[in-house]
Amino acid sequence: MKQQRTRRLYIERIIVENFKSYKGSHTIGPFGKGFNTVVGPNGSGKSNVIDAILFVLGFKAKKLRHSRAEDLINSGEPRPDKATVIIELKDETGEGVTVSRAVNKTGKSTYAVNNSPSTQETVTDLMKTYNVDLINNRFMILQGEIESISNMKPKGTGEQAGLVEYLEEIVGTNVFIERIQQAEEKVKFTTELADRYRAEYQFIEKEVNYLEPKAKDAKSRIGSYLAAIHKRQEIIKEERKDADDAMEKAANEKKEAEQELVDLKKKKEEVLKGQKIVETEEEEAKGLLRRKEGIYLEAKSKYESIDLRNRRVKELIKIHEKKKISLQEEVHQIKEEKARYETKKKASEEEKEENQTKIQESQKERESLSKEIKKIEANMNGQERIDLEQAKKNLLDHMRGSKGIKDQLREKRKERETVENRRNKLERAAQDIPQAIEKIKESASAYSQEKHDKLENKMRNLEKVKEETIFELRKRENALYEAQNEMKTSDVTDKLSQHLQIEGYHGRVKDLGSIPDKYTMALSAVAKGSLNNLVVDTTRIAEKCLDIIKSKQLGRHTIIVLDKIASDIRQSKECNRLLDKIRTKDLYRRCFYHILGDTLVVNNMEAAMKRAFAPDRPKVVTLDGKVIDRSGLMSGGAVRPVVLSQRRTQKEINKELKEAEEAVKEARDGLGTVNAAIDKTKERLDTEIVHKKNKEQANQEIILLEKQLRKTQEEMKMLPELKKQYEQVKEEEVLLCKKNKDLNLIEIELEEKIKKHQDTLDEIGGASYKVMKARLEGLEEQIFTLQSRNNQLQKILKEVPLSADEKEGLLQETQNKLSDLVLEPIDAEKATMEMAERELREAKMQVDAATEKRISMQREIDICRIKETEIEEKRSLEDEALNSIRNKLGQMVKEESDMKEIEKRISERLGEHKDALPETSQVRDITQEEIEIEIEMYLGYQEKKAQAEKEVEQLAAKEAEEKTAKTDLADLKEERSSKFLQSIRKINQELKKIYSMLTFGGDAEIEPVDYLDPFSEGVVMSVMPPRKSWKSISHLSGGERTLASLSLIFALHEYHPNSFYVMDEIDAALDYKNVGIVGQFIQERSKDCQFLVISLRENMYELADVFIGVYRPAETTLTLAVNTSAVK
Repeated sequence: MKQQRTRRLYIERIIVENFKSYKGSHTIGPFGKGFNTVVGPNGSGKSNVIDAILFVLGFKAKKLRHSRAEDLINSGEPRPDKATVIIELKDETGEGVTVSRAVNKTGKSTYAVNNSPSTQETVTDLMKTYNVDLINNRFMILQGEIESISNMKPKGTGEQAGLVEYLEEIVGTNVFIERIQQAEEKVKFTTELADRYRAEYQFIEKEVNYLEPKAKDAKSRIGSYLAAIHKRQEIIKEERKDADDAMEKAANEKKEAEQELVDLKKKKEEVLKGQKIVETEEEEAKGLLRRKEGIYLEAKSKYESIDLRNRRVKELIKIHEKKKISLQEEVHQIKEEKARYETKKKASEEEKEENQTKIQESQKERESLSKEIKKIEANMNGQERIDLEQAKKNLLDHMRGSKGIKDQLREKRKERETVENRRNKLERAAQDIPQAIEKIKESASAYSQEKHDKLENKMRNLEKVKEETIFELRKRENALYEAQNEMKTSDVTDKLSQHLQIEGYHGRVKDLGSIPDKYTMALSAVAKGSLNNLVVDTTRIAEKCLDIIKSKQLGRHTIIVLDKIASDIRQSKECNRLLDKIRTKDLYRRCFYHILGDTLVVNNMEAAMKRAFAPDRPKVVTLDGKVIDRSGLMSGGAVRPVVLSQRRTQKEINKELKEAEEAVKEARDGLGTVNAAIDKTKERLDTEIVHKKNKEQANQEIILLEKQLRKTQEEMKMLPELKKQYEQVKEEEVLLCKKNKDLNLIEIELEEKIKKHQDTLDEIGGASYKVMKARLEGLEEQIFTLQSRNNQLQKILKEVPLSADEKEGLLQETQNKLSDLVLEPIDAEKATMEMAERELREAKMQVDAATEKRISMQREIDICRIKETEIEEKRSLEDEALNSIRNKLGQMVKEESDMKEIEKRISERLGEHKDALPETSQVRDITQEEIEIEIEMYLGYQEKKAQAEKEVEQLAAKEAEEKTAKTDLADLKEERSSKFLQSIRKINQELKKIYSMLTFGGDAEIEPVDYLDPFSEGVVMSVMPPRKSWKSISHLSGGERTLASLSLIFALHEYHPNSFYVMDEIDAALDYKNVGIVGQFIQERSKDCQFLVISLRENMYELADVFIGVYRPAETTLTLAVNTSAVK
């Protein structure tokens, strides 16, 4: 600290020229080394003195209360070109330093140090050597900024520094920040590097652990394979001996087959001669059959002619029998009706006699009562009785007179109704019968035989079209199904190609060869889905593929294992074998032979039939995809061609799938249209059948209607007379109605008079008279009722019963017709036809026998040919066997040589690891490809094991570097934290002492929020003013915050002193007492530091060593320096 104090620098004077309110050149000062105050009225330019210092030290125009640097030039007239400020400083040794800055009208600034051009950075570095901090500006406390310290946050955010950064800059621990960042970067780098090496080691370790059991198994398999080679060499010796024996045996069998072939040819020649004789006999039998067939057809024609006539007679008999039964029923009904009439007539006569008896009895009683009533009435008033009798006589006369009129009226009404009904009936019949005839004719004309035939033809055509449409629909549905399968297959193939990256996997069968386009359909029909099978070398590779397919969920697949299918392909003399049309590698040819066999391909079905049913019965396929199996079963239909070596894109498959879906939809729509047409045609055909039946019945109905129409037309001639008669009768009826009405009115008047006279007499005669009168009226009513009933019975007795004579005549006529219908004799013709039929059967049996004999001989010839072919094949097979044995012997020699070469190559590849192979007697069936895989596995394990050992060493080195970097980082953080906390303790000692001195007993301290990591949460300042509790500085009053902030500034000065301090009205928030206290403290501290204070408080500036008076009499600010020590 003593060294720092020797570097103290203080301001001696300031020279300003055209700066702000200073127009022209002015010298401010000289300043003292201690306590200097700047005083003057408000607005005189006191703050411009501090602005001049800040301007030279490189502060921006905004800090000087201006927006642009050129605004700092004095605005008086004439306007100066630039503004300049020069500060003359001196250190304690008396050595002077001059720093200046000028700004022109464009805002460009220029710096100079000791009259030499310089830069702002140079000025900053120069001030730093004299403990003038231009970064945190601890030397400068401007107006209103005294509380900025109290408002600092514990830790900075972004560009705004916090209290911890403020203190760290002062105590010097900020130099650790960059070093710690570098150490953290190093830790991060070493950790990432170590993690990478750890991951690599773990990966290799897992690989080694994974490969270890496989390598152990591979080691065992390699030993077993070598043991198998040795075992195979022993077997080859035995096989060579067996091959020599087999060659001798095959040569003997070939000789025997050749002799058998000679004997068989002789036998075939003899059978061919006999076949010619049998063919002649067959032709003679066929001629006889044709003659007998003609005789039979003639006899059958005669029989069927008579039979047809007899059937017609039987139909007529059936009709007349039905008519006879109907007539018999009608005659029976008429007779029953006549019997009922006789019964009814007898009952009516008896009822009439009974009613007549009752009438006579009632008449006698009436006469007796009439006499008694007359006796009673004789004793009554004579005139009243005479009037009553006269009234009754008058009524009776009137009724007798009107009865004729009423009877005439009833007859006229009945006559009118009869005439009207007859006329209406004739008019309706004249109108309805022609309409009925036209309707029947129209119904009959609706039928057309031509139209009927056309509809039947159309129906047959539509049924045929329906069958073709259904066939086409099935064909298109199959194509759609195949396209969908190809879509799935394509997806799976892509996934398989992606996942099955295994040596020994060859792909799908269809991708392993090619064939000319003309044979594509034939290949697709025979192979079907087998072309999508997967091909691998060995069972072990197949198992690996199946594991991957199962784990990736790639569906179900059939796998062809090359070492499990027959490797020998039978040589064929046929030039049209389908297998021979395929171009592929020899390795894959047996795959196609496994699928196709010896299938032959021909141009058409005719050629296929001839070849398929030849004695050797091969499997045959046509170019368009129709197959005939060896069993004779034929198959074919819709076959979707699968092209070899053609992997289509997903886009092409999608296009074909879409076209197939549209084709199926089109076919389904077409089938719906055909079904609709069939329904419509069937409906029309049913209508035509109804019209046909109507036409058959129409003729008879029309004859009957025309007969009725002629009769009606004859009667219609009387229609004018009937109309005339109707009008006449109606006119007479109207006159009679009028007369009847008048008579009814007179009758009513007479009845009222009778009633009046009768009432009078009843009152005179008394109750007995009334009873007798009532009884008399009852008897008269009874007599009238019985007489009316007898009149009705008389009408019944007059009815004429129905006669059965007409019906009996028709019945007799029908019986006569039945007797005339006689069936023709047919037995002789039937016997002739049956005889001809028997002879025809016998002739046919002769033909069949001859044909069977010919076929039997042909079959014998075919058997000879088949045996010839078999013997030829056997001889060929023996030749092949001999060649095969020779080839096999050559292969054995080659195999023995190859095994020695393989054993040598395995030893060379294993090198130093060969001695580690176990000695085993166990022999395993392992292919050369598999042993290569096992060797690769074993050597790969050894390589990975060595690599893992190397990785362990590298990992240890990297982990050591990581540990060292972490230790260095921890040491730096610990050193930074230790030094910072140690400095905080020293600053706290001074802070407590200064705050207690300024406040007479208060306490203050700064402390980290987190002592374990003081830089994470920052530092806070706590204050306890006198007679108060501890508070954060931000919770104090304005004066208390000022004292606390000044205490911290002075404490920091004790820890890290500045050369000078510039303060602008720091006492603004203090009361009079505290201003004096602060002034005295500044006066005391000014012994080793320069203070430049602007104040308006007299108890502050009175304590200063030098007064700088500032005033502004006119356009410019003037200053006056007064040294109080000189005045004193």
